[in-house]
Amino acid sequence: MKYLWEYHGGRTNEEVTSMFQKARDHNVTGICYHSARDVDVHERASKIAHSMNLEYHAWLMVFLKHDSSVDEYAINYLGQDSLNHPAYVPHYHFLCPNNPKVRSDLLDFTRKVASMPDVDYIQLDYIRYPDVKMGKGLWEKYHLTFEEEYQPADYCYCPTCVDLFKKRSGIDIKLVEDPRKCPEWVEFRINCVNEVVKEIADVVHKFKKRVSCDVFPGPVSVNYVRQRWEDWDVDMFLPMNYNDFHGEGVEWIGDVVRDEKMKSDKKKALLISGLFVNDKPSKRGETKDPEEMGLDDKELKEAITVSLRNGANGISIYSLTRLTDEDWRVLKEM
Repeated sequence: MKYLWEYHGGRTNEEVTSMFQKARDHNVTGICYHSARDVDVHERASKIAHSMNLEYHAWLMVFLKHDSSVDEYAINYLGQDSLNHPAYVPHYHFLCPNNPKVRSDLLDFTRKVASMPDVDYIQLDYIRYPDVKMGKGLWEKYHLTFEEEYQPADYCYCPTCVDLFKKRSGIDIKLVEDPRKCPEWVEFRINCVNEVVKEIADVVHKFKKRVSCDVFPGPVSVNYVRQRWEDWDVDMFLPMNYNDFHGEGVEWIGDVVRDEKMKSDKKKALLISGLFVNDKPSKRGETKDPEEMGLDDKELKEAITVSLRNGANGISIYSLTRLTDEDWRVLKEM
């Protein structure tokens, strides 16, 4: 099973058709397609995908959104909302998982897209909190060591979350000296993510469709982003096993896939190993930024091999338009 992530980016139907046809010609199983919550894009693109016998995953960034009202955004430990004070990078505008309108909008979008006959999966991405810790490969880029949780990225302290936590636990998190050391507060936020996944999955499954989830690698997901994805009753997991982000070589991918396979098997879900490719391999030595690195074609072949050898049901590559000619050849051969 081979999948490709890709953004719509305002493409015409003809451009989408050409792009999907190239994927089909290289034995790709399905496309994970992002529309920035444009329902019409999913309707058109899913029809094109099905006309080529490609599986279609409507890729939804659950908590990442740039155009909501400020009261829908998460608030960090410092009291800053993520719309006006995003952590790390300008696009890190995270919504509050407990905001009623956030949940209502998510479910409305899910119903519209899941009802489309040519949509096979609703794919959940950014179904998490921002990174309170990061892989070692990113420490130098952000000039941080992440020995402890990074408090500007510690969410959510909005009144809704604070009140709900107090109601459930009896603890006023505002009075706790160091919330990072409060296990009940950590568990509360893990469960908030779990609840949203369950609500969306219940809707999708009522339409007899399936749910796929882009998640952090198994060993780090809980501590980094409050994502305990082995709790989720979904149909496919796509861990983003981006080795450069963690300062690791390709062999690391095989190690984490073994851990992820045990977790996905407990839910009888498919495990698809997510891989990050380098779209400019000839310039790889010119950057130290892991988010501009990625696998070259030889490493891609090795990454696919170790993923499958260690139990993955397939692989997914970020992204279709980052693939070089050499990568496409590897994809067709494997």
